[in-house]
Amino acid sequence: MIEDLRRRAQEPVDPASLVLFRLLFGVLLLAATLRFLAYGWVREHYLEPAVHFPFWGVGWLQPLPGIGMYLVFGLMAVAALGIALGAYYRLSSLLFALLFSYSHAIDKTYYLNHYYLVSLLAVLMALCHCIRWGRWTVAGESSS
Repeated sequence: MIEDLRRRAQEPVDPASLVLFRLLFGVLLLAATLRFLAYGWVREHYLEPAVHFPFWGVGWLQPLPGIGMYLVFGLMAVAALGIALGAYYRLSSLLFALLFSYSHAIDKTYYLNHYYLVSLLAVLMALCHCIRWGRWTVAGESSS
């Protein structure tokens, strides 16, 4: 039984499902980020309030003034697009995870448990190699 499990664990696996997950995850992140911009939530949640309630231990985090938070969300959108397209997706995943975590650690009153999940998945995506699908690779990523 152990030998069978070991043999099965070492068999090559088609990465198509992981590539599809990366694509859908990136599209979902892009849509969520653009929704924040389109509905004016960046201004409403980060720029207008005089007081924010950061998580314990990160009280030093403050929203960037002026267009700073719009730049954060713009970079998040670019990173989400990079994840979806597979263009430098590890860098894109790490960038998205850092910016998303920053933007949501500023004020715990907006906490949603799936925001934590998104941050964790983005970090895990940065650690996974889900760029290959058959013989095809995306420019900017190693095929090995």
